[in-house]
Amino acid sequence: MSRKSFLEQACQAVPEFKTISEKFLRKYTIAGKSESCTRNYLMQISKMVLHFECSPVELSIDQMEEYLFHIRQNEKPRFLSSKLYANIKNIIWKRIPEIKSLSET
Repeated sequence: MSRKSFLEQACQAVPEFKTISEKFLRKYTIAGKSESCTRNYLMQISKMVLHFECSPVELSIDQMEEYLFHIRQNEKPRFLSSKLYANIKNIIWKRIPEIKSLSET
């Protein structure tokens, strides 16, 4: 039995995230983003969905800051380099508003 990806887990835990993630994937594929970049964005957003057990469109700025604080405090340094943390922060601050706009269409 294979282990489920973070995306699969998030879609199972929060069913409406499946539609949001599909729209996100389609938008970024059309925009010419690399597959690894798009998958990484979805993985990080999926982890946040699992953390809060709700759709990312329901999150407030305070909750996003709480999540950033949580991962900074709880991830082992070797797993959370400064570059990775900056990427996660970028995903949350820049991509969540894009996801919110996708959920409105």
